Amino acid sequence: MGETHTPNPSAEEIMKKTQFVHLHNHTEYSLGDGIMKIVDESGNPSEFIRTVLREGMPAVAITDHGNLFGAIEFYSACHSMGIKPIVGCEMFMVRGPRTEECGLPQDKFHITVLARDCEGYQNLIICSTIKQFNQCNGVESQLNAQEYRPPIS
Repeated sequence: MGETHTPNPSAEEIMKKTQFVHLHNHTEYSLGDGIMKIVDESGNPSEFIRTVLREGMPAVAITDHGNLFGAIEFYSACHSMGIKPIVGCEMFMVRGPRTEECGLPQDKFHITVLARDCEGYQNLIICSTIKQFNQCNGVESQLNAQEYRPPIS
């Protein structure tokens, strides 16, 4: 009978009550895909990091393509602003053994992996190093991804 209609909250109202954390960002270290700088020309946290702070995000992640080149710079910039840095990596995977027959498009995919702690970060370093080592040699290396599958925490 006398139902009162409460209007739906606006996106701004929801965001004020919700602590949003962006977990998939590519920086300038994702060559060809990322343009965000971590620090500006003066070595101060970039507009990207300052925006995270201004928007009230308690944390933010970077997930560059296959590398951790910006991890320490990112950690320092976030830490200096009181933001929790989450280091991650977007890794490209191939399903099955690494053979010439494995190159079909449906067998390729990518995953975004985030380090939960120092052990997870060390595991990301191992995985990205194996990838870089294999890519630079152009052949299967001693650190064969088939034989060595480090856990990622």
